[in-house]
Amino acid sequence: VSAGENYNHKEIYQVRTIENFWGVFNNLPKPSEIPQKCSLFLMRDKIEPRWEHPQNTNGCNFVLRVKKEDSATIWE
Repeated sequence: VSAGENYNHKEIYQVRTIENFWGVFNNLPKPSEIPQKCSLFLMRDKIEPRWEHPQNTNGCNFVLRVKKEDSATIWE
């Protein structure tokens, strides 16, 4: 995200325990249910998914591109 671009981030879940994690993980939408050009972020605490955030200085991102017909299997 470069300065000046406006992205609308929305917290959907907050995980505090392993039980919370599995509750979230087991209820994630399937790839076919996620709108195109939508990004999902798993962030620690209230750190925003922006390169400019001080706690992301040494961060990275992981992008995996797969064939559409393989997406459900890869997602699981």
